[in-house]
Amino acid sequence: MILAAALMIAASGAKAQDTDIPKDEFGFSLGFGTQVMHDGNYNDMRNYVERELGWMEGGTGPFYNIGVSLGGEYYRQISNPIAVGLTGGFALANCQYEIPNEVVHEEKEVELTSIYVMPAVRWTWFRYNKVRLYSKACLGIQWQNMEIRPNSYQLNTGLKSHQTELAYHLGAVGAELGHKNCHIFFEVGYGICGVVNLGVHFSL
Repeated sequence: MILAAALMIAASGAKAQDTDIPKDEFGFSLGFGTQVMHDGNYNDMRNYVERELGWMEGGTGPFYNIGVSLGGEYYRQISNPIAVGLTGGFALANCQYEIPNEVVHEEKEVELTSIYVMPAVRWTWFRYNKVRLYSKACLGIQWQNMEIRPNSYQLNTGLKSHQTELAYHLGAVGAELGHKNCHIFFEVGYGICGVVNLGVHFSL
């Protein structure tokens, strides 16, 4: 009798916990260290301006040339640990240059922008009170646009300025803290969203 009562209490507690888990969730994030920094076409363009045009990298500062992303995401909880959804956003990689002994200074840079959309799966592997730890995987498509400024230099590169490529992101570890309807989160991973990702989730 005691054992049966204990099992019933545990089962009702688990059901209550499942009920407390929000079914729909959306959020916004800012990422640093996006994968588009290492894109092959972007690096080919950088090699071109350095070797063929004699440009020298001239940017400075702790946040220079790290690549950033700004995104939004939506998740639907399909079971206690698993949620599926969609993430999309904008990623940017930019490198500034100068020419030694240039008489008339003119701004020079290589910039790659990307718009991406990816289906996503998130697995929550720890949940206690207001804390959640999770991992996620995303795979989709991105539309890239690359520019050299001044634009007159772009005509002779022979490299693509517009292309469509695979987009991916693996969030190895994410930590979320907050009350039932609003959470702040921090993620570490690799891909188009960045090595470090910060943001906020809202539950419906």
